[in-house]
Amino acid sequence: MLLASQAISKEIGLSNLLEALMEIVIKNAGAQRGCILMTSKTNLLVEGEYRPKEDKITVAVHDRTRYDHLPYAILKQVEESRESVIYNDAFSETPFVNEPYIVKHRPKSMVCMPLINQNKTIAVIYLENNLVTGVFTKERMKIINLLSREMVFSLENATLYSELERSEEKYRELVNNMQDGIFITQDQICRYVNEALAQMLGYETEEMVGQPFEQFVSLPEREKVTHYYTRRMEGKQAPFEYETKLMHKDQVREVIVIHKVTRINYMNRPAIQGTVKDITERKKAEQELLRHKEHLEELVAERTRELELNNEELNKYIELIEQISITDELTGLYNRRYFNKLFLEEVEKAAANKRHLTYLMLDIDYFKKYNDTYGHYEGDSVLRRVGTLLQELAARANGYAFRLGGEEFGIVVSGFTPRQSREYAESIRRSIADLRIEHALSTDYGIITVSIGVAAVYVDNVREEDIYKLGDDALYQSKAQGRNCVTMFQ
Repeated sequence: MLLASQAISKEIGLSNLLEALMEIVIKNAGAQRGCILMTSKTNLLVEGEYRPKEDKITVAVHDRTRYDHLPYAILKQVEESRESVIYNDAFSETPFVNEPYIVKHRPKSMVCMPLINQNKTIAVIYLENNLVTGVFTKERMKIINLLSREMVFSLENATLYSELERSEEKYRELVNNMQDGIFITQDQICRYVNEALAQMLGYETEEMVGQPFEQFVSLPEREKVTHYYTRRMEGKQAPFEYETKLMHKDQVREVIVIHKVTRINYMNRPAIQGTVKDITERKKAEQELLRHKEHLEELVAERTRELELNNEELNKYIELIEQISITDELTGLYNRRYFNKLFLEEVEKAAANKRHLTYLMLDIDYFKKYNDTYGHYEGDSVLRRVGTLLQELAARANGYAFRLGGEEFGIVVSGFTPRQSREYAESIRRSIADLRIEHALSTDYGIITVSIGVAAVYVDNVREEDIYKLGDDALYQSKAQGRNCVTMFQ
């Protein structure tokens, strides 16, 4: 899911982004069907539905006005109130029981929530499951919230890029529709000026003809323009086209132009013919576009930073969920589920590296009697203390400690010889006895003790179930011999 979210954050195509987000939200939330309804900047509506026969999620994007097959009343309320609604059994719990969509589809689990950014509702997300009640748990809602935040940021980025493309097209069209001015100068005096140039500078053509052309050039540009004209008249190298500024008649405004000059014969004498393209609006547009682009880039950078923080939070939460799924809640040790996975891996490693593997099974002696005598609260306390000690002793041996169930524990260590395995097991037995936890009904000892079965094997074509059974048989033997002892099978 993390890889998917990272890929989505780079997508700027709005429709593709919506489709990808809808598929990921449905997959990770446990929903069968859902939609994302945009409420600003775009009228798009994306829908997704899981089809079990095909084992895939189909997604469609269309205009948001297609409410006919959606829970319109619920979507509208959440959009306006900006408050989420969650129902474990929507058909029986929701106040919208008479809503046509609810009556027709009879959804069970349902959640509808606003996506809010800068105190505005950006979109509304709706998810449902028609088969199971109570699907949208706190854990899944946490993931939905994280994905929803990422969705808002990604959609805003895509929208910003769309705005940028539209702006560029607008300014491009503006430039293409501009008209050029034309003039002829001779002896640096204007001999001809067309209407377009006169209008460009706020004059009548008659006002410009007969005047030195330099007086229509912005003062800081006059020396450059005159120098280029002189070189062109002398047949020397000079720019054919360059940008300069002309002065409007009001002596306030400057007109930015692309100036092209050519040496010609006019009335049988050398002259300069020039064309002038007014790019003032284009320059303003470019400046505005640059400002707009910089602003958009700032927004994109800000959203990217938020996405990175969101990904970090999502990653931490996924790691937390994974840790919870493999940890025994009471003792903090690895649970039976993780034991089944890790035990197989350790057996395969030992076989590949031609090493010994030691598997210890421990059982707290007379623990049922302890619970009956001291109560389950004290019994849980014993399990925690024993678990903490086993965790420490396993870590010292670079091994792993597990709670296999009830009062039964396991430890897996690699690299010990049979002799070292027995010594290690004895040290564990003594350490637990040294806790001196009172147990009045423990025969002969009066304290909490453990029986330990040890399987110490050189792994070579030995299956993990055989090693497990060896440890289990050894534990049974320890109990048969009076408990509080170690039995090792090889």
